Amino acid sequence: DYNGPVVARQFRPAVMEMHRHWTEILDVLPAGDLLHLAKMPEFLSGQKNPLMSLAGVHRMKLASYGVALGPDWERWPAEAIEPKLLKEITARTRKLEKRGHVTFAVVQNPIEAQPVFEAMLEQRSQRHAQMQRPNILARPGYIDFYRSQFQNAHGDAPAAIASLAIDGELIATGYGLTGNGAFHMIFPTFKADRWRNYSPGLQLITRTMRWAAGRDYSFFDFTIGGESFKRDLGACERPLFEKYVALSPRGIPVIMASRVKRAVRQSPSMAQWAITALGLQNSGGL
Repeated sequence: DYNGPVVARQFRPAVMEMHRHWTEILDVLPAGDLLHLAKMPEFLSGQKNPLMSLAGVHRMKLASYGVALGPDWERWPAEAIEPKLLKEITARTRKLEKRGHVTFAVVQNPIEAQPVFEAMLEQRSQRHAQMQRPNILARPGYIDFYRSQFQNAHGDAPAAIASLAIDGELIATGYGLTGNGAFHMIFPTFKADRWRNYSPGLQLITRTMRWAAGRDYSFFDFTIGGESFKRDLGACERPLFEKYVALSPRGIPVIMASRVKRAVRQSPSMAQWAITALGLQNSGGL
C-alpha cells in the first residue's frame, strides 16, 4: 500500500551526504525516461526515510492511517471510538450473536490459514466485482506471494489472517502483515449479502485490534485509504510523499503535468498560472 527502501538501522545520513548517495543511485539505474517514487512514508519502522531529505519531494493526496495500541486496551473503545459508532458496533455484535455461535480467530500456521485465505480471496473478488473496482489479487503472482508469507519451517510468520464466523460460516476475513511491533491490515473483507447489516467488517477489525494489543503490538496500521471508519476508530492520518525525476527529456512533460495537477489541488489561481507558465493550454493530457 505504500513504498520505502530497505534501510540499515545505522544508515542515518545528513542531507548533503544523502544527495551524494542519490547521485550514485541515479548513475547505476537502468536506462529510462522517468523515475517516479510514489506513496513514500516519512518514517520506516520509526526511522526517518532517507529519501525524504531529497529535493523535490512532495506530499501526495493519498495517506495512510493507523492507531497506537497501548497496554490499557480495555479503556480504548470508550476513549478512542466515536460514541455513536461504539454503540452501533455493540448493538450489531449482540444482534449477530442472536443468530448463532460467533467465533473469532487469528492464525499464522499455513495449514490452518489455508481455508481462511481461500475464503478471503472469494470474498474480496465478490466485493470488488460489486463495487466495480480492480482486484490486485487477480493479477498473476500476487496470490502466491501473499500465501507464501505464512509460517515457514523456521517459525517465522510475517503473515496473519483473522476470521469472524457464525456457526462455522466465515463472514469476514482480514489478511495482515506483522513486523517491528506493528500489525498492518492489508486485505480486510466480508460477505456483503445477508450479513451487511451486522457490520461484520467493523466487528472483525475491532476484534483484530484487541488481539494485536494483547500480543504487545504497539501500532495497528489500517494502511492506505481515507475511509471514514478509520478515523471513527481513532486512527491518525500519516501523509505519503512522492518524487519525480526526469531521466531523459521525454520525462520532463510528465513532471510538468504533475506540477499542474498539484497546483490544481492547492489553488485554482495557482493552477491557471502554472498552465500559462508551462505552456500547457492545449496539451490535452491533464
